[in-house]
Amino acid sequence: MKGVRGRPSPLNNHTSTILKWIKDGHTVAEIVKLCATELGIGTQESAVRNLFKRDFKLREAWEQARLYRKAERVVNGEAEAAGVTRVNEDIIIITGEPGKRVDELQIEDILKRRGMEPNEWQVKQVLDNQWEANAGRDPETLLPVKITLFQYKIWMTRKVPLEIVYPAVVGPKIAAPKKPDANKPQLTVVVTDPQNPFRYEELHQLFLRWLAHNKPDRGIVGGDLLDNGYISQHRDDPAWHRTVQQCIQASFDSLYDYRNASEDTAWSVIKGNHDDRIRNEQLERNERLYGVTAAQWPGEEPEEWVYSLNHLLHLKRLGIEYVEPQGTYEHQQVPITDLVAVRHGHMTGKDASIKTAEALGHSIILGHTHRQSILRKTRWNTIARTWHVITAIEAGCMCQIEGGLGYASGGAPDWQPGFATIVSWPDGGYSFDLACFEQPGVLRYRDQVYSL
Repeated sequence: MKGVRGRPSPLNNHTSTILKWIKDGHTVAEIVKLCATELGIGTQESAVRNLFKRDFKLREAWEQARLYRKAERVVNGEAEAAGVTRVNEDIIIITGEPGKRVDELQIEDILKRRGMEPNEWQVKQVLDNQWEANAGRDPETLLPVKITLFQYKIWMTRKVPLEIVYPAVVGPKIAAPKKPDANKPQLTVVVTDPQNPFRYEELHQLFLRWLAHNKPDRGIVGGDLLDNGYISQHRDDPAWHRTVQQCIQASFDSLYDYRNASEDTAWSVIKGNHDDRIRNEQLERNERLYGVTAAQWPGEEPEEWVYSLNHLLHLKRLGIEYVEPQGTYEHQQVPITDLVAVRHGHMTGKDASIKTAEALGHSIILGHTHRQSILRKTRWNTIARTWHVITAIEAGCMCQIEGGLGYASGGAPDWQPGFATIVSWPDGGYSFDLACFEQPGVLRYRDQVYSL
């Protein structure tokens, strides 16, 4: 109620609360309403203004707020419009009203008004934009009055649901492969980008028949054994959503099939960018536990990192060599001869494979692009009058190509399913071949044809 002459106003007991309302940018009319709803005191605007006159702190804060609102009107065009901007399915930006602070309750209310569940989002970054504004002139000194305006922007990201990852479920033990005869030509097969669990099932079955028939001395998985789309930077697509656990199990199952189809083939596995997503996810969200292993048993070799592919896919039990990169995947390779190596690859675009080979100074077999090609370039030494040929092979892919796994624009990618082989001789020479998968379910390799 309004203060009675000779009696103190009930507002006097709540100056700290009213001071906060002023600093939060509330008008006199809004303060009158807050007094009624928050304090249970019925009052009028004149009583609030009289309180400002009596209390120095309130008067000073109100004058500052008045100047601020005046400046805000002057520089209204400089501030961004308040609201919510959706960058993509997983990132939003909340822009506050100029001069008003944003707390958790306001954020929750903003999200709910837009039909979004607050528990699904987390604050990633807060930016306090500040700038100087002209608030006119002081009525007594006529000097320009400058004031600092501010506006909050809050970046929020969608929370990633907790997923517990276990090693793959194993099958019966497989005998270790025999060592090939180094005095004879050796056949090596290179498969890349199966992106399990999205392997091309028809191609997978025909490849197992190819393995059983040709029994290569060596096999190399050139990266992207797992898809791991669930922990990528791409927008989640329900059509291609698979958990990390599903990717792990499907990858193990594919390797287990390879080993059973040709038990004497010695296999090696290297990482690709999709495989590296498990490492990146832990470094992004749980970096202090990165590299944790089980305790070392006395007299035995150290255990593998809990989330290494060696551990998750039981590669040692499968008799498969895992080539762990020092850091990220880009620079890891498996030599086949002194002149040829297998890498996953990290470049795309025209002639990316031969540019990589030229930069490395030797021939390579690559994945990553999901394409098949053979490019060759002759390197000359005109002083010694010698030359040699560098070859770059794009091995293709072992994954589905219809729909582009949700990554390719338009869903009709320029990908070629298949794999590559290399025959290396004891004298260091080598030759390449591509195995091409075609519709309706035909695999062609040299003079061999496999069909469903």
